[in-house]
Amino acid sequence: MSNLKCPCCGYDFTIRSNYSKDVINLISVYGKETKSLLKKAMRAIYDNVSSDKDVSRYYQFLYGIRKIESAHIKYSVRLFMDKNYHLQGKGFSYLSSMIRNRNENYNNQLKNERRSYGKIPKKQRISD
Repeated sequence: MSNLKCPCCGYDFTIRSNYSKDVINLISVYGKETKSLLKKAMRAIYDNVSSDKDVSRYYQFLYGIRKIESAHIKYSVRLFMDKNYHLQGKGFSYLSSMIRNRNENYNNQLKNERRSYGKIPKKQRISD
């Protein structure tokens, strides 16, 4: 039983974890705007999804998205909050899936948008 750590949520079965300290360590790597959005989403989920009102669930969420770029996190959290998914009972698992899917499908999403909407025309000089 040397290393029994969950690769998905980071839970270590061999030692008791201090989730509050771990949450602070995980969230400290993000910029000011990303921290603010994550805290706003956390408060909304805590207030509206009773099954996710636990520091360990927030830690598991942060651990699951730790390697994803801030731009994808910000986009997904804003979408989550704008669509009021927290009021529909969707919590950290749903938000985590949104973030991971955005990260994995971003390039294909861009290609599809370009196909659908086209590109911005090049600037042309107007000659006198």
